[in-house]
Amino acid sequence: MSENKMIADYAFMSDMAVCKTIVMRPKDCTFTDDRGGSHTQHLSLDINPQSYIADIAPARTFAFFEEVESLRQMGKIRGGSLDNAILIKGNTILSKEPLRFKDELVRHKILDILGDIAHLGKPLRAHIIAVRPSHALNHALTQAIYDKLQIESNGRQKK
Repeated sequence: MSENKMIADYAFMSDMAVCKTIVMRPKDCTFTDDRGGSHTQHLSLDINPQSYIADIAPARTFAFFEEVESLRQMGKIRGGSLDNAILIKGNTILSKEPLRFKDELVRHKILDILGDIAHLGKPLRAHIIAVRPSHALNHALTQAIYDKLQIESNGRQKK
């Protein structure tokens, strides 16, 4: 069952069928990736231009070995290779170079969230908590924020 709420400066998106959640509240960015169990990573940091460049932008995309063929068939990993991505097979991390950060997976998920939210076209100061986020869930959150901004903007114009 999916649940979406937007109350004042608070947004909640959930797809409980697959235990995915993303919550936005004003503040900084916190992320949890529980995919695969043994690769769970947590990271909380304030994101500014300097921390984005140093701590988030270098994080590579990743995929689980068991999902590669279906991702390829869906056309979702057209440019992916061990030269530019991380492949996870069981407890083993495969890539041509070592991990850039011990928590590179969670950093890439934060990169995905920031990239999807950037489609708002406006800066956002928020505390984001994500559990197994996806581009679809990120997009739903971004759409909810956009809709709320439109409603607020229309309300100000009528006054």
